[in-house]
Amino acid sequence: MLDFAVEAANGAHEMTGADIETMRGEGRRNEEVMHIIEIASMFSLTGRLANAFDLIANAEYRDLGGYSRPK
Repeated sequence: MLDFAVEAANGAHEMTGADIETMRGEGRRNEEVMHIIEIASMFSLTGRLANAFDLIANAEYRDLGGYSRPK
């Protein structure tokens, strides 16, 4: 499932029906496959928007630790 999600986020234009069938073959319903694609796509979209506009995370997120602003 994680490989599928990464492919949806980074290379959706290369996905085929075979990718969907693989997920179905693992027992996932169409709704579950769609949710995986939606979440991966939104994660990718928000990251790209933040990078394009040079946005930084809010203080609450930064305070969770492990965050460093790219140079």
